[in-house]
Amino acid sequence: MCGIFAICHRGCDLRFDVLKARELSKRQAHRGPDFSGFYCDESTGDILCHERLAIVDLSITQPIMGTGARHQVIHNGEIYNHESLRKNELKEMPLRTKCDSEVIIFLYEKFREGSMCNLLDGVFAFALCFDGEFLAARDPIGVKQMYYGIDKHGRYFFRLSDVEPVVGEYDIKMFVLTCTSAI
Repeated sequence: MCGIFAICHRGCDLRFDVLKARELSKRQAHRGPDFSGFYCDESTGDILCHERLAIVDLSITQPIMGTGARHQVIHNGEIYNHESLRKNELKEMPLRTKCDSEVIIFLYEKFREGSMCNLLDGVFAFALCFDGEFLAARDPIGVKQMYYGIDKHGRYFFRLSDVEPVVGEYDIKMFVLTCTSAI
């Protein structure tokens, strides 16, 4: 039951205040008391915040980096088939941990499209930044709910399950896109 908060700046030149993003993320610290992580893509202004409840590979923190500094993912949920993905689809990739979340960023690096989510068996919601690209997705059934909002400047906000910390600040809607049609 981690907490994720992400900001996507598509079509918006006005950058979101990094300190405000961290404060909004901290409002969900009860969802992930083990670690608080943060990433900001300096070129796009996209932000990933994560409040972690450690279940698999307790030493790992999020966001998790892929092969490049601008390849980052935050994730809530569980990828049931992560060991199989490591042995098959990702056997040539330089995975560094046993964490199920790590397979997400490496699958995106390999396939470079949202349809890579079709390979994931599990309950999940995630957001990732990849060299200026941004992807947010959840499991097809929506076990791990995700909400989104758009502010008056056109910035997208993504949040998991717990929307109460941002109610009143943004117009929040249920994120109903599946993996194959993710933003």
